Amino acid sequence: MRKKKSIVQFVWLLIFTTMTMVVWVGLEIYRAANKSTITLVLQEQLEPLDASLDVETIATLKQRRLISVQELAQTPEIDTFEVKTASPEAELTAGEIENEQTF
Repeated sequence: MRKKKSIVQFVWLLIFTTMTMVVWVGLEIYRAANKSTITLVLQEQLEPLDASLDVETIATLKQRRLISVQELAQTPEIDTFEVKTASPEAELTAGEIENEQTF
């Protein structure tokens, strides 16, 4: 009697395990069929470009002033510049820097 009961329990376990596997495989197949492999960035890059030209922008670009080589030669050069350093009070020691970087 006990042997028969354990066989029945084993058969039910086998049936439920098989049903679970079938549902699992079916859901994975459905997910794989509906999942897109194209990333959002790539989708944005694949969008078609607007073929019309902005006439106002082209006109603005044509009105730009061209600078000749002679005009560039006449521009003054900056020979000196000022470097600002931090005050001694603002400097950290190596130990303080390590303490700041630890999480």
